[in-house]
Amino acid sequence: MAYLGIDRFIQDFDGGSRPTLFRVTVTDKSGVIKFNNRLTFYAKATSVPGSTLGEITVPYLGRQIKVPGDRTFEDWSVTVINTEDYTIRNEFEKWNRYYNGIVNNMVGDITGASTVETSAPFWGHVTGCTATVEQLNRKGQMVQKYELIACYPKDVAAIELAYDQNDTVSEFQVTFGYTYFQVKQGPGAQLNLGGKR
Repeated sequence: MAYLGIDRFIQDFDGGSRPTLFRVTVTDKSGVIKFNNRLTFYAKATSVPGSTLGEITVPYLGRQIKVPGDRTFEDWSVTVINTEDYTIRNEFEKWNRYYNGIVNNMVGDITGASTVETSAPFWGHVTGCTATVEQLNRKGQMVQKYELIACYPKDVAAIELAYDQNDTVSEFQVTFGYTYFQVKQGPGAQLNLGGKR
């Protein structure tokens, strides 16, 4: 095989995928969005979700034979810029409380008080919720989309406050549990040799 030198790399390099070009959305089955696209603007950081293929070790004649096992899906986190009115934070807290209340330890307690809400909020049952993270190209076209099926916010993390945090905006992290993800390619997923767009 011929050595591929720097000139060949320069000729082939397409500019690379940019970690700053992404979009996060969360929807429910009915399509009613209480975030009203605000989460798309205020999602500061996230990741493409990962999965792990398990391993089964089978002993045979003093040797260990390794074969593929079952797949597991890692939790997925989003760092959210906190708005001054706490609208996005409140939605995540309400969604989290729906599955287990703060005071009464029951399903449907979205208020944080002792009253149980028997009617499902916008999110409804966990199976109706989908989160997506899309990688975009430099034209703003979707290259690849990961859909996290049956997701829910298992952890709405603390917001750190301090007198010496000047010139910053508060933020918090939400960690989602989900059942599995689906991968879809978009119109931006085209071979692009030489960085020509």
